[in-house]
Amino acid sequence: SVVILAAVLTVCACKETNKNITNEVNQTDKTEHREKGYLFEAKEITMSVDEEANKYFIKLGEPEAYFEAKSCAFDDTDKIYTYSGFEITTYTINEKEYVLSIVLLNDTVKTKEGISIGSDALKVEEVYGTPKKSTKTWKTYEKDGMTLRFIIEDGKVYSIEYLSNVV
Repeated sequence: SVVILAAVLTVCACKETNKNITNEVNQTDKTEHREKGYLFEAKEITMSVDEEANKYFIKLGEPEAYFEAKSCAFDDTDKIYTYSGFEITTYTINEKEYVLSIVLLNDTVKTKEGISIGSDALKVEEVYGTPKKSTKTWKTYEKDGMTLRFIIEDGKVYSIEYLSNVV
């Protein structure tokens, strides 16, 4: 589907990467949830990008599906874990997996602020305000070094992506 394609394109969109990515990630305290940026909640677990993924996987349990591909941003493998209603893509630095993106796949899950796939596109701006960047087909919001992107089709939210700005 288009949502999965968008997620794969997000992961595989090779762009020039910052040579200090490893240093930036290492300088961030990864021992506690930083409660910054836009947060996603599922199964009573609060998640955010650029956090160690293993602590989420322990609580989430086995994924419904798993896929991996050579990373175009890091010298390792991007891994995609699919759970009911969402998927988590990770990147690896120093043998630890970190959350690169969280993509909502259907209307069974929603943002912490209550927006889900199928929500009215006008509701997005009512809840989040004026987007940092916007076109007819998407709206992006940035906060604390991460991006929340809404893909819009026919006036409805078609996809929701929590994205790391590390790459």
